[in-house]
Amino acid sequence: MSASHGLAAASVTLDQLIALNDEMRALVRLGVPLEEGLAQVAKETPGRSGKLTQWVAQCLQQGRSLEQVLAERPELFPPVYRAVVQAGLASGRLPSALESVARSARRLAQSRRMIVAGLIYPLIVVLIAWGLFVFYTLGPARTFLYLIDDFRLPGRPLFAMLVEWGRWAVYWGPAGAAVIVLLAGLWWAASARASLADPSAAQALLAWIPGMGRLLRTYQAATFTDLLAMLVEHRVPLPEAIVLAADATGGRRLVQASREVADAVRRGEAPGPGMDALRRFPPMVGWLMSCGQAMDALPQTLRQAAATYAQRASYQFEAMRIFVPVFLTVVIGGGVTVAFALLVLGNWFTIVRTLT
Repeated sequence: MSASHGLAAASVTLDQLIALNDEMRALVRLGVPLEEGLAQVAKETPGRSGKLTQWVAQCLQQGRSLEQVLAERPELFPPVYRAVVQAGLASGRLPSALESVARSARRLAQSRRMIVAGLIYPLIVVLIAWGLFVFYTLGPARTFLYLIDDFRLPGRPLFAMLVEWGRWAVYWGPAGAAVIVLLAGLWWAASARASLADPSAAQALLAWIPGMGRLLRTYQAATFTDLLAMLVEHRVPLPEAIVLAADATGGRRLVQASREVADAVRRGEAPGPGMDALRRFPPMVGWLMSCGQAMDALPQTLRQAAATYAQRASYQFEAMRIFVPVFLTVVIGGGVTVAFALLVLGNWFTIVRTLT
């Protein structure tokens, strides 16, 4: 049976993309024909990754180009990954292009793992707090309601509602815990597919944590600058190079700006400080192009800028690795703990103060 029958109509996960990407990069560097090398790799790779590799190998063996193979299944290989391959083929440096996207994919995978690790403890705290809330509606809430009725204290509607909830806690208690776990699982599954193939999803799923959006933008700037340097170095026309490099990042703002700059260059306009679209480029790239860098010197300066962005991303990642677990624990775990304490102790103190 064809390997394509074993592939679901969902895009590849981040780990599967990295695995296939690494195999192709290694084979191209060694000079091994992709169709032969991937066919052999597929025999040794289990699961969906093996089926994906086998399908690509079969298509290549049928005489199709790599670009055609990737374009045939857009649900498996969305535009961003195809743009990376196209950039590599246009420059004659496919291994370098694949290496660049592999670095970006790994950075994104590291960021996801960092958030997942930071969420484990707060998730446990939330589940414990939920269990205590269920217990509270089953027992203590009824006791408080008796006290309120006996001493005619304020707050009866709230505790009457909690007692009523307690009568049905056997149903909504486990269901609530299941929903919490399900939501965490859905986020985990969705973030696994939020790769360079879908940067907007990565932004939505990861950038809600302060500082994470800036880190993702730095990753994007490093990839864009690195690919642009490679394309310009191999004499790809500047308008085409800008568009290919931007498409390979998948950033909508950057893609739109790159097309505006490319159209201006094709019209004969030189990039300069007055070009508004350059302000939406990574700052160093926009500055280099607005200064009118000579084409001979541009690849080297872009390489230096790419190295700077990569180093900056590394520093930001190390800072976020410390910040994220603390932030998630304080905000989620601490917030739930404070809310439960106010519910229990707050009402208790109110009753004691009223009695005294």
